[in-house]
Amino acid sequence: MQIVLARLDDGAELVKAGRVDIGERGTFRAIKVPVAVMWVNNGTEADRSKAERFAKTEGYTVLCYNGEEAPLCRARMDIVRLGQ
Repeated sequence: MQIVLARLDDGAELVKAGRVDIGERGTFRAIKVPVAVMWVNNGTEADRSKAERFAKTEGYTVLCYNGEEAPLCRARMDIVRLGQ
């Protein structure tokens, strides 16, 4: 079982570039950035419970996959879909 921790972090996206030479600031908007980290690539239920304890304190969601080719990419897509 592949155990991945994922969450949405705050980020910013440039909407309009500023002109620094005349003191005009750029315009940004707030966005959510998906972040995923691998807890263990071949884990057990004991590893899953450890990951859940850690995730609870750090604001992550635990996602588990079996035989996923790209678990981090899938976790980022899943956490955006879940909106957590």
